[in-house]
Amino acid sequence: MKTTRIYTLLALLMMAGGTMKAQLRIDWQQCYGGLEFDEPAGFASTNDGFIIEGWSDLGSGMISCGTQGINGTWTIRIDENLNIVNQECNQDCRYHGIFNAKDNGNEYYYFGKKGFPATGNAGLAIMRGDGELNVIWERLLGCEDHFFPYSLSGVATKDGGVVCTAMHGEWACGDVSQYYGSSDIWVVKLDKNGNLEWETTIGTDGSEGEGDVFIAEDGGIYLVCDSYNQFVSGSIESCVHSDGYADGILVKMSADGEVEWNRCYGGNKNDDFSNVIELPDGYLLGGISSSSNDDLQGAGYHPGHWYGQPHMPLTSDIWLLRTDLDGNVLWSKCYGGTKDEQIVKVFLNEDGGFTVFGTTMSLDGDSQSANNLKPAWNLEIGNKLWVFRTDSNGNLLWERAIGTQTESHEYLEDVIKHSDREYTILGQADSSGGEMPCGDYDCTNDTAYLMNSYSNYWVLHVTDTVDYTTLQVPERLLPEERAIFVYPNPANGKVTIEGVEAEEVWVYNALGQMVKRVRNSNEVSLEGFTEGVYLVRITDVEGKKHVVRVAVKR
Repeated sequence: MKTTRIYTLLALLMMAGGTMKAQLRIDWQQCYGGLEFDEPAGFASTNDGFIIEGWSDLGSGMISCGTQGINGTWTIRIDENLNIVNQECNQDCRYHGIFNAKDNGNEYYYFGKKGFPATGNAGLAIMRGDGELNVIWERLLGCEDHFFPYSLSGVATKDGGVVCTAMHGEWACGDVSQYYGSSDIWVVKLDKNGNLEWETTIGTDGSEGEGDVFIAEDGGIYLVCDSYNQFVSGSIESCVHSDGYADGILVKMSADGEVEWNRCYGGNKNDDFSNVIELPDGYLLGGISSSSNDDLQGAGYHPGHWYGQPHMPLTSDIWLLRTDLDGNVLWSKCYGGTKDEQIVKVFLNEDGGFTVFGTTMSLDGDSQSANNLKPAWNLEIGNKLWVFRTDSNGNLLWERAIGTQTESHEYLEDVIKHSDREYTILGQADSSGGEMPCGDYDCTNDTAYLMNSYSNYWVLHVTDTVDYTTLQVPERLLPEERAIFVYPNPANGKVTIEGVEAEEVWVYNALGQMVKRVRNSNEVSLEGFTEGVYLVRITDVEGKKHVVRVAVKR
């Protein structure tokens, strides 16, 4: 049996969170918008910059292609100097994403909503355009009488085509050939010329939603979504855990749209997947969770309620789940604090670990760095961009919150990976109130103008600066070594170690100092400890070493 190597002190400090201030460097940033609300939705790289698309109250400021006060899609192309070189406005369609076509590096796919001329009911709009923002073709799909798509996603296929998904319910008409019950996920495949190759519905007599699609190595398709209720019949097999709450689902489809298999994961609360990475020996699934049992047993969910009120819904943590090729869970971990976290993108690193991009509203738990953005006059923060990196076993190496030093909200919309260390981030910054620049927000173009507007497109380029050669990364844990956890977590008194018989326990603070030592007991008192994250190092009766993070909250 392999044993786990012990982390170096540096690794322990990094796992504690918030101790490495310069782990993610902001290289440049810029903002774009008008005097009203500008909400980015997605972006794609060009040979000398980016195409960014989103939603705007068209007119004024940088927006020269629309009429003030009329909503619509605002698409801009920026060059390597971050200047707008072209822009287009579309008042008839709201696009929700853009990505590069696989057969032409200077052409792009957009997906969104558009109304049918005869009825005005919204359908799924898919458009292919070039690098100069010209439309090559556009298709409007769905049902003129009923179809209203939402929770849209899309991905370019290896043959130059595109696959898009939309959540729909209660009808099968027009282009939609099948309906199973409540809400389903509709999947369509177009070729590179815009011809419909196939369409199918993924669903059951329960409710499925929040779908995202990814291309498999064999040319097939992965669909991740959530499902409510213990469903009985449909195009996927029943596997949901708890009645009334959602489980995360991974569906594997062939390149022709046929369902090959599906798996469900979760606990007794709401769980959802929005990312999947196909690995040589299994899968990494990324989503959000409010559960602490079943597939999230010992995952470290940080319990909390919206507005701190017990009668309000539970907040969510970012959730990573690693499986083997047969779908067996290898490890399952939650990241966040007692407020709400959301995931947007997760990427595989060269060392087998993962870099995760999302948002946080927490100031505790794993999100210690968000305290740097706390307004001086208030103990709260708004929604902030959040980036963290893990090793191959899901252990947190570092985390960084990015945003303004205000109570306003910054949202993460999309991320482009350039290398194992460099990324460009598309976000939305709320600059109303004239408090900019502050915190990490420091756009240089027309700052005096933008600071008096509402939300704007916010583009940042960041670099991971950590020297990982100084770290000893633990070997992958075998199944019998995984179920080690300490509860309650966060704690404010005594904690209990479960999964091993402890012979000796050491507790370290964020400075790497040992602050507690206990022998021959699975219970450790943390009474009198200040708030923060501590490392609990356990030697069991067989001589194996284990490290667990515990947050103390008063």
